[in-house]
Amino acid sequence: MSDLTSLSAFDQFSIGHIIFGAITFFLLLVVLGRFGKRRDRFILLITFLLTFIIAIGFEIIENSAFIVNDSGLKINNRKDSVLNSTMDIILNMIGAFIIFIIFWYILKKTNLKQDIIRLKRKIVK
Repeated sequence: MSDLTSLSAFDQFSIGHIIFGAITFFLLLVVLGRFGKRRDRFILLITFLLTFIIAIGFEIIENSAFIVNDSGLKINNRKDSVLNSTMDIILNMIGAFIIFIIFWYILKKTNLKQDIIRLKRKIVK
């Protein structure tokens, strides 16, 4: 492990934060999508916001005194630097944004297909 772990903007855990953000966003989307009649753009935006809040909460818990001092889970028992914590949150959101774009595209294509069907029905009438 590098001496710069938890101090620099990117470290060996950076890819894990991208994956965590993507999985968190996807799972929230599945849960929230069941409460609505359909997975619309509003649900995507709310899910994106909740993922952001969870990422911030995770960083707060990860750098709390219990995790840093007592658990032995942190390297050299040191807190993340502000730069590292900020980048971890941004990387979480990049992972979420990737899933966001995929679902946004799917919704756009779905609406496009529905519009084409409606247009064909109007032409036939």
